[in-house]
Amino acid sequence: MKPAIIIKVYDRCQHLKQCLESLERCKDAESFHVIVGSDAALKKEHEERISVVRRYLKHKEGAHGFKKLSVLCHNDNLGEKGNGGACHLYAKSSGHESFILMEDDVVVGLYFLKFMSESLAAYSDQPDLIAVNGYLDHDLTNAPKKPFLYNRFSAYGYGSWYAKWDLVQKKRDSINYSTRILLDFTRFRKVAKFSPNAKSYPFLAENFYRAGDIETGLMMEFENLWVLKPPLSLTANRGMDGSGLRSGVNASLQAMVASDDPIDIPSSSELESVRFETVKPRIDIKYILENWLSFLIYNYFPFGFSVLLKLRSLKKSL
Repeated sequence: MKPAIIIKVYDRCQHLKQCLESLERCKDAESFHVIVGSDAALKKEHEERISVVRRYLKHKEGAHGFKKLSVLCHNDNLGEKGNGGACHLYAKSSGHESFILMEDDVVVGLYFLKFMSESLAAYSDQPDLIAVNGYLDHDLTNAPKKPFLYNRFSAYGYGSWYAKWDLVQKKRDSINYSTRILLDFTRFRKVAKFSPNAKSYPFLAENFYRAGDIETGLMMEFENLWVLKPPLSLTANRGMDGSGLRSGVNASLQAMVASDDPIDIPSSSELESVRFETVKPRIDIKYILENWLSFLIYNYFPFGFSVLLKLRSLKKSL
């Protein structure tokens, strides 16, 4: 059976429309079961936008290009994790052993589904491979020219096997890897050069908020796990327009275009393993300084996390 395609949506109808239409363009789209989880309003002022989303989905159920389109409309607000969990349970109950997860703001290229489904079929028995990513980070200019193993995770359209992914989630939820890296000076020093997200580790360590892609990447760092990456990005993010909860605005990411080129799937013996520090360029000195400031305040200042919270609030107010 083909993997289920799961899409989580809240109140962004135009983003969802672009996502579904890009999936319908894909080769072999008519062979896939799409499951859309529509979360209920957290605030009253969101209700009208969610009604627009649900009217669109009701229309789409009667006219789509997939094998099947299932819409789960939740009566209560479940949050992102709860919405995704409900969709996964529905996929499993429908007999799916693997999945492709999409946020509503992701658009895909013509061969995205072919690459994802063929990769999930080909590499299911590789124990240290936990997922297949459709997105290639825009700054990995020295990455291999064919699919490769990479030790960092991206959430912009990814797939996995339930037998593996459920174990990954259980491990990630039982160990706070953000805390571990904040206690490991050598590892943090390496990561701080390449990741603008390192400044967020204290907030993840204190469970102030969750960021599954960052936390999964840290788990991969400590557990020596891998994802499969394409040589060209088969997805692009359209949510870097300020419409998301934490995405903000990023003009360069917003301008990305998903590749329509086909990609051959190599055998497992041909896959090259690439660590992020060998292909990712160093970030701007501004972000490196922010990473270290966050690290030093959290670890060495009295009531360091409270200081970071105040700095975060001050930055948001400017």
